[in-house]
Amino acid sequence: MVPMRNKPAAASHPWPRHRLAWLAVLSLPLFSACLARSDMFAGTYVPPFSADTTFGSGGTFTWPSTDVIAATWVPQGIDVQPDGRIVVATTAGSAANLDYGVLHLNDDGRVDASFGRGGLASVDLGTSQDVAESVRVQADGTIVVAGIDTPADGNFVGGVARLLNGGALDTSFANGIGWESVHMMAEKNIINAQVTLTDGSLRLCGQGRASSSVPWVMTVYGMSAGGVIDTTFGSSGVLTISFFNYDAFGACAPGGANSIIAYGNTFNGASHDFALAVVLPSGAFDASFDDGSTGLPGRATIDFNGREDEGRAIAVQADGKILAAGNSQGASGVDSALARLLPSGVLDSSFGSGGKVLLDLGGNDGFEAVVVLADGRIACGGYLTNSSGDTDFSMAVFATNGDLDKGVGAGGVFSFDVTPGWNDKISAMVLDQQGRLLLFGSTSQGTVANVVVMRLVL
Repeated sequence: MVPMRNKPAAASHPWPRHRLAWLAVLSLPLFSACLARSDMFAGTYVPPFSADTTFGSGGTFTWPSTDVIAATWVPQGIDVQPDGRIVVATTAGSAANLDYGVLHLNDDGRVDASFGRGGLASVDLGTSQDVAESVRVQADGTIVVAGIDTPADGNFVGGVARLLNGGALDTSFANGIGWESVHMMAEKNIINAQVTLTDGSLRLCGQGRASSSVPWVMTVYGMSAGGVIDTTFGSSGVLTISFFNYDAFGACAPGGANSIIAYGNTFNGASHDFALAVVLPSGAFDASFDDGSTGLPGRATIDFNGREDEGRAIAVQADGKILAAGNSQGASGVDSALARLLPSGVLDSSFGSGGKVLLDLGGNDGFEAVVVLADGRIACGGYLTNSSGDTDFSMAVFATNGDLDKGVGAGGVFSFDVTPGWNDKISAMVLDQQGRLLLFGSTSQGTVANVVVMRLVL
């Protein structure tokens, strides 16, 4: 009879059952994360903020745009529809007769041929140079596109059009025409951004001037949801925003209670500073927003280092704090700049260095877009100069306190060379419904400036 072997003692097992149970529980979040990243099961790991290779061609879509450098305006609008399709502001027509262009992409980054004519809808405002600067998808799926219209006299007129979901002009907008001219300023009217209020009415943001003998001012135009100028807003439909002198517009964003935040830069007599203003639904300034730098209610300015600062993009956090991005002249070139303000307009001292962050990415660089990510981190996009002397897409990711998130990219910084030897620049960024980040910009050389959309997996 063969004797039975003794059963090993429980203590000799390197992973007792209760530890195995805890290991299984602790592994669930990691396992869930892996399930969310199907690329891991395909045998590869895609680092955060990498190009989504399922989009376009290897993560990038490029569109051969009509010559827009000759018109000195580069489109900078992108938005995402509820079904995931992407709307892009571009140009249509020819270099001699530019029209607004609205390009439609499917979720996979390929042209939606069912939209407009082969994926591109055009709007002719009746002059030779119409350039779309901003596009937004409305709650009902219609598309509002705004920009610049250049009549024969050479003055700039703002233009706004609304398209149906399929790309045709919405004839219920602007008294049955589908588009409206905006020219409350006597000489120059430019629209580069827009905000839709909760009642569907529009705030069209830009800059203008009454004549060549007076400086430019930032402007906000009021328009009803039906496309008619709201003469009760501001002064007969327009609010002019002056700070010190020679004010230029950069961007705008929705504030609280149907207010908007207009953003750009102003000349303080020695150099330019970031400039912000909060405008109430009526077209009056919000006097509770005031950092005391201008002596004017509803306004605030940011001076980084006493040199030239240019405000380019703005975003508002869930807690109401305001992110202002752009560039600032450094000791050896132009550097990327970011600041955060409290809702009162005062710099947030808990962010960066006294509320400000300066980032030198080498050569000349700057931020043109800013987005608050779902976890509260901040992504800024723009351009940097590479070793060959041309520019690439650049992006920096910051923690909520303004420090670079050094756990991603090269110490929190990324660059993407869209077309080697060409100048690439991000102009706008937006998150889609799945939390992926869409970068919109251009790649240019000489008189050619092509539209670029890139999608990143976060």
